[in-house]
Amino acid sequence: MRRSYLLILALLLAALPLSGCWSFKTLEHMAYIHALGVDYRDGQYTIYAQIANFTNIAKTDVGGQQNENVPVWVGKASGKSFNVAIFNLYDTLQRRLYWSHLSTLVFTESAAKKGIEEIRDLFQRFGEFRPTFWVFTTNIRLEKLFTAAAAVDPSPVYSKLGDPIDMNKQSSFPALPKRMHEFVALFREESHTLVIPSLKVDKKSWFDQKKYFEEIVFDGYSVMHRGKWMGMLSSEEARGLLWLNRNLVRSPLSIRLSENSVSSVVVKKPTIKIIPIFEQDQVRFSLHLKLNGHFTQLKGISEEDEIRKKVRETIQAQVLRTYRAGLKIDADVLNLSDTVYRKHSKDWKRLSKNGKLPLDENSLAEIKVEIKFIHYGKKVHMDAKQ
Repeated sequence: MRRSYLLILALLLAALPLSGCWSFKTLEHMAYIHALGVDYRDGQYTIYAQIANFTNIAKTDVGGQQNENVPVWVGKASGKSFNVAIFNLYDTLQRRLYWSHLSTLVFTESAAKKGIEEIRDLFQRFGEFRPTFWVFTTNIRLEKLFTAAAAVDPSPVYSKLGDPIDMNKQSSFPALPKRMHEFVALFREESHTLVIPSLKVDKKSWFDQKKYFEEIVFDGYSVMHRGKWMGMLSSEEARGLLWLNRNLVRSPLSIRLSENSVSSVVVKKPTIKIIPIFEQDQVRFSLHLKLNGHFTQLKGISEEDEIRKKVRETIQAQVLRTYRAGLKIDADVLNLSDTVYRKHSKDWKRLSKNGKLPLDENSLAEIKVEIKFIHYGKKVHMDAKQ
C-alpha cells in the first residue's frame, strides 16, 4: 500500500515541471487577417492584407468609452501569381499570419477583368480559409479603402467590410454581397448572373469639430457571368434589383403625387414570380411582384388607389431601367433566364446560344406589381386644408 502512495507521489512530482500552455499566445502576439484586397496591374497581382488590432476594440477605460482610434495595419506585396504575392507578403512579416478569421475579400475591376479563377482556386484548396467571408469589388485604391477611419465605430470589424448585413435590416440594398461559398457555387453557372456590390469611401457625410470621417459605402455593382466580368451598374441603375431581392427587409420608395407633392412609402417582403412565355424561336418573360408596404409620410390627402398606382408605376419603371442597363452590358441582371434553365431544360437547350438566352428590349413582356398596405403609420398632412 505504501509503495502505491510513493508511486502516485512520484508521478505528481514529475508532472509539476510540465505546462499545458506551451503553445499559448496572447491576442496581441497574433496577426489575424481581417480583409484581403486583390489588384492586377502591369502583369502582376498585388495583394493588400488588412490586420485589425482586436485588443483595442474592447471598451477599456473607466468611462466605458471606446478608444478614439483603433489601429489598422495594411500589408502590401506583389507577385507574378496570386500565390507568389502571398508568399512575398510572408517574407516581410515578423510573425505568422492567421487566415481563419478572414472576413472579406475585395478585388478591383482590373483584377476582375483579368479573371479571378486563380484566386478562387487557391481559396478552395487552402484549408485554413473558411468559405464564409464576404466578396466585394471596388474601383478605388485598396490602400484608401482599407485605411478608412469611420466616425461612430472606427473598427473595420464592424464596418461594411466586416458586417455588411447589419444595415440591411434598416434600409435594404438592391443586391447583397455573396459569401464565398455562394460565390463559388454561382461563379460558373450558365444561367446565373452574379451581381456583386462595389465599395467606395465617402468623406462628406460625417464629421466632428475637427475633421470629416471616411465611411465605406456601396457604390454600384459589378456584374459577372460564367467567371467573366461584364461591366458595372450604378446605384440608380441597380435600383430595380431591390424589388426582386427575396432578402429585402425594408426599403423606402419616394412617389410624386403632383408637381409639389412627394410622399414616402416603405416597401418590404416581396414575392417574386417569373413566368416564361415560349414562342416558336424565342422566350419572353412575365414578371409578377407582390409587395407589402406602409406609409411613412403623406404630403396632402390622397386616395389610396392613387398612391397604389404611383407605387406600381415607380417600381415598374425602376425594374425596367435595371433590365435595360443590363442589356447594355449584355447581361441578364434580373436572372430571368435562370427559370428556363432550371425548370425547362429542353427549351433551354433549344433556345440558348453560347450558354445564354438571347435577350432584347421585347424579352421582358410585362411587369405586374401588386402592393398591399399593411398599416398607415403616422400620417403627416403638411398642406391639408382645415
